[in-house]
Amino acid sequence: MREGLVSEALDRIRREDVVKLCRDLVRIPSETGHESEIADFISGLLEGWGFEVKKYEVAEGRPNVIGFLRGSAGSPSLMLNGHMDTVPIEGMTVDPLAAEVRDGKIYGRGAADMKGGLASMLLAAKAVKDSEVPLNGDLVIAAVIDEEGRGLGTSHLRKLGLKTEYGIVVEPTSLDIVIAHKGERVFELTVKGKPAHGSTPELGCLLYTSPSPRD
Repeated sequence: MREGLVSEALDRIRREDVVKLCRDLVRIPSETGHESEIADFISGLLEGWGFEVKKYEVAEGRPNVIGFLRGSAGSPSLMLNGHMDTVPIEGMTVDPLAAEVRDGKIYGRGAADMKGGLASMLLAAKAVKDSEVPLNGDLVIAAVIDEEGRGLGTSHLRKLGLKTEYGIVVEPTSLDIVIAHKGERVFELTVKGKPAHGSTPELGCLLYTSPSPRD
């Protein structure tokens, strides 16, 4: 039964549709800080496909796009997450917005990181909806800003309290399944003393420091 439902959704995904959508996304400039055009494009797609769509302005003119396909029970829920922004286009040796197909590959800024992933998750969600597979939990599609910057888009999801039991981030991994990711922890230290340059540390004097993380 389960395998049949999965096959029904997968049968609706066409390679040419994924390629076309990826190329459409690559053609939209979306360097970090300039995500509004691609956000409008993605929200328009989801709305046209019949998803419940919400846009949240994380920074001025820079919205996250969240799409929902509601399940009957609300859980277990799944989030498909991808970022809309890219690194700058300066220094590229191909037209960064042409989305040229050559030898089976798409060339352009963000084709791999991560507009190919965005195209894949959007069309996977559409296939689920079109197949009318019954869902117990919600399917959440999150297209976020600023991944190449300070991660403002994903941080905003946390501030919204948007949580799902499962999540897939569609970063390029050569199709390997990666189940962990590096993180960070920020410490604020207060130090009192006499400052000195690192080349002459003997001229400085440490009077007090707050406890280290090991304590």
